[in-house]
Amino acid sequence: MKNIKRPTQTVEVRPGVFFDIPVKDSGFSLFTRRIYQLMLILFSPRYAPNRDVGKDTAIRYGQPQEVAYYKAIAMSGLYATESLTFKKARAIRPNLKTILVVGCGTGREAFALEKEGFTVTAYDFCGPMLDAAIELGKKANRSVIFTDQKPVGSFDMVFFTYGLSNHLLSKQARVELIKEWREKIKEDGLLFFGGYHRKIHLFDRFYIASLLLKLRWLFRKSVDHGTTVISHFGYHNDEATPLPFHFYQNREEIEEEVSIAGMTPLKIEIPPDQRDFIESDFLESYIIGVLKDSRPTS
Repeated sequence: MKNIKRPTQTVEVRPGVFFDIPVKDSGFSLFTRRIYQLMLILFSPRYAPNRDVGKDTAIRYGQPQEVAYYKAIAMSGLYATESLTFKKARAIRPNLKTILVVGCGTGREAFALEKEGFTVTAYDFCGPMLDAAIELGKKANRSVIFTDQKPVGSFDMVFFTYGLSNHLLSKQARVELIKEWREKIKEDGLLFFGGYHRKIHLFDRFYIASLLLKLRWLFRKSVDHGTTVISHFGYHNDEATPLPFHFYQNREEIEEEVSIAGMTPLKIEIPPDQRDFIESDFLESYIIGVLKDSRPTS
């Protein structure tokens, strides 16, 4: 019961890129899906407190349907919110030249930034995604440097792919992620950062999943409010196995973590009418973290 087949409808997710998306479940199909997910959350090692988040995420994104989708949109450019925010970033730091993309996948952000004239290095630890990015770059004669090793040196900007930090389930882990890559930012450089935020309301499916995690992790590891599991991850993938995920409960939570990590957060609002279709209601704003100083944080 890895994937539950459901009716689909074809949607143009980016200009010229068409994918089938699942039609909303109902009745017995939805019931069996939820029971399957309930059993996984309660008993599968994928949801144990000592889970290997890196391995788990790499497995999820390494699936053929994930790679196929991200290959299809790899040359489609930045999303509207990314593009608008990046323009504001360039206004803050007009002398940007070098960019490191973290969590690059098949290279959509990296290829778009290189096209703008920047020298781009792109990092990811998901082998199938990185292989696809390298293949696409060679075919298009692009000069992005793709690597699964942490690059040497520093950059004018570290560009976190959107939602990167949401895959980490604890506040401490998310702060450490920012601190780790902060070391790669030049003293007057920028961190391009954004995260999904959604209120977890009483008795919705995300709240129930969060309660199940709290029950399973009792006395072993705390579960922050907003830490849950998600499925339907992408317009292309009807994977029934949920992915552990943390929804920020508000923008202030994002700003707090950026600040603790030693960055000054700048909130940039993106009006709903300026977003792509692919950008869900959760993409209300981006954050650019401006480096405070060159001293390491404690």
